[in-house]
Order: sequence, then C-alpha cells, then structure tokens
Amino acid sequence: MYTIKLKLYKPSKRKRDIIDETMKNYSLAYQYLLDRAYEDIKRIERDFKDSIGNYSTMNIIKWIDKDICKELNRFSIEPFKDALKMEFASTIVGYLKLKQSKGRVCYPCAYISDEKLERMYSNITKDFLENKKDFSYYEAEIEKILKKNKPKPLFFGRYDKNRNYCLLYDEKSNRYFAKLYLLNVKSTKRERINVSDERKLKYVYKDFETVEDRGRKECFLLFPLSFGKYQEEYLKQALKNPSILKVARLVKENGEYYLLITLDIKMPDRIETNNFMGVSRGINDDIYYTISDNEGCELESGFISNDNIHCIANQIVERAYDNKCQVIMHKNFNMGDKLKWVDGEREIMPRLSPREYNKLCSILNYKLLEKGLPSPVKVSCKGIYTTCPSCLSNTIKNRFSEKLYICVYCGYADSIEHVGSLNTSRRLIKYRQDKIKIKVVKNNGVLRFINKDLDLNFVPQNPYNCKEEFIEHLKLLIKDFYSKGSINDKNYKKRFSLIKKIENSKDIFEQIQIIE
Repeated sequence: MYTIKLKLYKPSKRKRDIIDETMKNYSLAYQYLLDRAYEDIKRIERDFKDSIGNYSTMNIIKWIDKDICKELNRFSIEPFKDALKMEFASTIVGYLKLKQSKGRVCYPCAYISDEKLERMYSNITKDFLENKKDFSYYEAEIEKILKKNKPKPLFFGRYDKNRNYCLLYDEKSNRYFAKLYLLNVKSTKRERINVSDERKLKYVYKDFETVEDRGRKECFLLFPLSFGKYQEEYLKQALKNPSILKVARLVKENGEYYLLITLDIKMPDRIETNNFMGVSRGINDDIYYTISDNEGCELESGFISNDNIHCIANQIVERAYDNKCQVIMHKNFNMGDKLKWVDGEREIMPRLSPREYNKLCSILNYKLLEKGLPSPVKVSCKGIYTTCPSCLSNTIKNRFSEKLYICVYCGYADSIEHVGSLNTSRRLIKYRQDKIKIKVVKNNGVLRFINKDLDLNFVPQNPYNCKEEFIEHLKLLIKDFYSKGSINDKNYKKRFSLIKKIENSKDIFEQIQIIE
C-alpha cells in the first residue's frame, strides 16, 4: 500500500467554509461517540468481544444502535456516517487492546470543543497562578489541549463515483480533479455543478464515463488538484487501473487542504541492508554523506547540493540503493548539533536549516520504501560534530575553524562535514556496542545489582551463584514493563531501548558491564 498526497488547488471561500464546517461536525460527532462509549465502557469490554476474548472493529460497531445513529444526524455528517463508525470502532479496539496489555491507559479524546477548551484553559491557568503547578507543566498542558482543539481529518471509507469520493480526469488539459461528497441531501448549501463545455471530465472509474450536468443541486464539490511528478506517476497508474484507488483522508495543514489517497500497489521486495549511510548537514554543501560497513569502516563519502530538496533525496536514495544501506539521520535539533560557526560578529550557518533537513527526512521516508529500503533511522545529533572519529574524545575544542576539525587529544584532522557524516554512519554501531552498565553495591554483606534506567534493584538469594536467578528477575522486570509501563514516563524510551537490546541478545551477559 502507498499513500499519495494531493493538494486541493485554490478552493473558493465557499468551498473552504464547507470543508471547515464538515471537519468540525465530523470531529464533534466522533467525540460524541467516544463520550457515549465511555459511559458504557464496562459493558462494551464485557459483551463486545469474541469467544476467545479479542476485540474487533466489526464487533464494536454493533454497539452503535439505532438511537445512537439517530443522534448522529444532528451533526449533519450523513456522507461520513459509515466511515465515522469504522474509525470510532477502530479507536475503541486500540484502546481496549492497550488496556488488556498494559492495565492503565488514557481514554482516547478526538476533539475538544471551544466551550470545553475555555473551561480547561481556565482551570489550568488558575492552578498555575495559585502556584499549584509550575510553568513547564502549564505550558505542556496548554499545548496538549490546543492539539485536541484541531478538527479531525475527514475519512472517506471507499472509492466510488456516486458517494464518498472519486477522481476525475480532463485529457485535453491533463488535469485531475477530486469529487468529494461533503453535503447532506437536505443542506441549503448545495448548488448545481456547472460542467464547462471546454472540459470533458471523465470519471477515473471502470468505464471512464463522462461527467454530465444533471441539472440539480448536488451533494458533492469539485476541486482541481495540484501535485508533483512523483504523485503524477501514480495517478497515471490509476488511469490504467482505477481499482488501485482505495480509502482517502482530507486533511488541513497550515491553512491548505490535502487529499491523502491510499493506493493498492504491491510494495517492492525488502532489501536486506548490510551498510550504513550517515546523512548530515553541511557548511559548504547542503548534505554530506558517508557510507560505512557493518564494522564502521568507511566505504564512500561525498556531498550533495541542489536547489530542489527532492533532487537531493533522489541522489541519497540512489547511493543507498547501490550500496544496500540503512540511512541514518539526525533528530533533536533543539539540543544543538554545534555545526554553526561564530567568527567574531560573523555567524556561518549550515546550508540547510533544521526544518529543511527534517523535510528531507520526511521525503526519504517514502522514497526509500519505494526502493525496498527501510525508512531512515533518526539518532541524536549530540556530539556529531565534536566527537573524534579516531579516539572518540568529545569536546567543542576539537572544532578548529569554520571548516577544519583537529582533535586536541590525538591530532586527528579532517573537514567538519566529513566528521559529522562519518560519526552519523557509525552511530548505530556504537549503540550496538555500548554495554548496559549495572552497578554492584555491597552493604552489610548484602549484594545488590542496580540500574536506574531499567528500574533494576536486584538482591540475589545466593550471591555466589546467581546467574539463573538474575535472568529470571530480568524476565519479570520486562513483563512488568509491558504490562504497567507508561509512554508518559520520561524514562520510557530509554528503558524500552534497553529492554529491546536485552530481548534481541543471544547472551544477555555479553551486553552487560558490571561496575562498582
């Protein structure tokens, strides 16, 4: 399955208002279902699972009875009623499965209305002003509720020319259009759709019938589409075989509207990677890359510059494909990668901003998958440009000038760009080689094994022969993590990575370093 993103090209104010109102109504209806389900959640948990205790979307949908369906009519979302039921049921199934495995889990929230938002904002502000909560908590809570005040995307559950959505094509101008059913049959906002004589719009659907003016007010709207060459190649495939067009979502991003269409296209065979390609920002060039083998030995390096970020992505994919590479990129730019250089009053900035670099990573996510390669792995950028590739010393003093790197400990010299990409290409190898440090403390004859990241505090019954006992304790610790661990725990990601490292190791004691 692939997903392509098509922009609705300059919709009129009337069309924008209709989309916004429909998105809000859909979100309110979605939250209504969640609120009703919350009141009845114990019965849903008990009565709407199969014989072996599993939950499914189709079973949860059965909970939505005639009375609830009737209530949904007041939200004026008839064209989306079936899709709404599916999406709601899928959310509840996900929640119940998480609850089964973890025990405690937050109930889902789809949308916070303006009225509820105002009440929540007042309560959070009151706690802050009364010094009951600190500023960091206040800021995080405000950001959280504002995200829930954004309307949900509209979900089109099927591709059909007479309901939901479909695409139209004008062969003369080589233009594509979207036909979206957004209005109810009783809506006063319906208008007659005038099909221009200059255009011969055809349905991208089975027999490619011509779109005709039916002389009546319609429940759908037509939107011209805007897209790039990448999306056009898939649309050409859809012209040959419309059956590949499946579900879609209409989303709003930064004031623009996009149609995300899922395509039923076979993914290429997965390529097994055996090398690593570090991709980092440059001072002289947009991107500098280094390819290293599984042991960290450098195989190839170079730079890529182009005004078009898609062209940069294409060249990265080409090098990664030829060398069977796992691409590695940076995250956490708020920590600072130390690539910027200040020379007196002059600031020398990287060619790509963090935003442009993150956009490149997003583009690579789908371009690499198209070639059968995995998506980029994102690692911390901390120490990327200050760590010596030779002796591993990490200090800002190693940055000698704008372009030159000289290690103050071993004398290793290189360009700053090459150092960054080389360290990036080796970062996963470093993670793999890093040991899990377990501190051993002996107090009053009692031996204790401690690791705060793992929440390990183990006292063996037999300190002279505790290998098997230690392994059993780790198994219980891992089981407890999966059943009670919370994503909201600030140490969750670190603990999860260590647990995965333990689970994937053939011999756990090869991954452990005992320290005193």
